[in-house]
Amino acid sequence: MTALAQNSVVSLAPLNGSGTSATFTSVYRHAGGVTENYLTYLLVLPTPNIVQYTATGSCLVEYNRISNGMRLIDDAGTGWVGPLIGVPVGPGGTVLSNSHCSVNTAAVQVSFTATDIITVIPINFTSSIKGFMGTFLQTLDVHGVWTGMTQFGNWTANPISQPKPGPYNGPITVPAYTLSPNLVDVYAGHTAGFNQLLMVNILIAESILGGNVRCHIVYLGGSNEIRLLNDAGTGFVTGSPQGNTNCVIGNRPPELLYAVGTGNEIHLHIPMEFNPAKVNQRLSVWVNTFDTSGNLTHWQAAP
Repeated sequence: MTALAQNSVVSLAPLNGSGTSATFTSVYRHAGGVTENYLTYLLVLPTPNIVQYTATGSCLVEYNRISNGMRLIDDAGTGWVGPLIGVPVGPGGTVLSNSHCSVNTAAVQVSFTATDIITVIPINFTSSIKGFMGTFLQTLDVHGVWTGMTQFGNWTANPISQPKPGPYNGPITVPAYTLSPNLVDVYAGHTAGFNQLLMVNILIAESILGGNVRCHIVYLGGSNEIRLLNDAGTGFVTGSPQGNTNCVIGNRPPELLYAVGTGNEIHLHIPMEFNPAKVNQRLSVWVNTFDTSGNLTHWQAAP
């Protein structure tokens, strides 16, 4: 039996930013050709949320290649604004709105290559959507095959002065660097106390998804440990200092590896070194915090 060509999500720009309006350019690919694509999705998701996400209170935009139509998720996150085939994109379009965002489909641009759908979608956010949000892409092909809902970056429409109930990421501090950091300080917390934290993930890599160099560090709340994942991402490395082929974490006097919690927050101080032979472009830092109830912040980029 011949395997079907795969669909995939490729890129999103901008990856990070803030403001009450944004224009997102997304690329969705099908190795079998562009006509194998069917539906594409752009999700701007307030956090904290759950792993598989709840669409309530979000901005989820659907584009239908076959009908050239677009829909917007409703406030409940269980239905759509717009008919089944969507409203027209381009001439004849209209404004789709929920309580959190709006999209003028007349201003949306869609183009195609041999394998790709490229959408350019301007979104306006209302004052009701506050704090850090994750930005995600997903696609469905004509054979009924879905990709995962994959996070690419962050957006903040309106700042928030107090964390929302649940886990949150506080300041993420990284000394100035050219290609790779040698120290990361992370403050992660929970509005009910830091003992509600299950884990904190710290990723230093070229991108959230993929890339050649990935240094993934995990703080385990139950045992108060800071651990480094192996190259395959299937388990923790052993030894002290902890190292894989990409990076090493551990004490580097006078800098010491530690986790200290008080009140609502845990402070993680992580000295690190990278294999210079493997790093040929600037690495970024992301943090993702889970609580014991299954809520998480999704990935948040360091400034």
